[in-house]
Amino acid sequence: MYKFSEVVDQMVPFTSDLKKIDAGIDRPHNGAATALYDAVFLGSQALTRRQGRKVMVVITDGGDTMSQVNYKEALRTAQEAEAIIYSIIIVPIEADAGRDTGGEHALVQISSDTGGKYFYATSLPQLDSAFQKISDELRTQYLLAYYPSERYSGSEFRQLRVDLTNPPAGGPYQSHYRAGYYTRKGTF
Repeated sequence: MYKFSEVVDQMVPFTSDLKKIDAGIDRPHNGAATALYDAVFLGSQALTRRQGRKVMVVITDGGDTMSQVNYKEALRTAQEAEAIIYSIIIVPIEADAGRDTGGEHALVQISSDTGGKYFYATSLPQLDSAFQKISDELRTQYLLAYYPSERYSGSEFRQLRVDLTNPPAGGPYQSHYRAGYYTRKGTF
């Protein structure tokens, strides 16, 4: 678990110990600036070394005032790590003239490009609801894999597209998928 304001700090290392996680959740505090893209970048780097499904939940207002890396670098690192990013965008005052809608759109896009979703929250019940929706979705996902017909080398980005054709009746079926992937050197 990471917190970010002027700097990005790891609050709790990867663990399944709920007591450690709860203690880490109690420690974050507000700062004077936001290093959002640095947090996505560093979190993605940490996930790169992990096995299995990699999910990142980012809770922020969408502003970035302090990062050393830019949006493209953060997105690329997340895509290379095969991380799914869910954004919970905190909107304290919806009609605030100082609201960073550009930052919000960046979070919407990074979530979409990594196969995640975004949620808006203006209250604690909405925040709880967003976490519940993320939890529900993670329990009902399917994995689709393929091998490309042509073998490439290098690290060029390969775009993906998944369409649902003739979905079964009885449900609002949706596909959420990452926009593509980067090949790893030596794998193709």
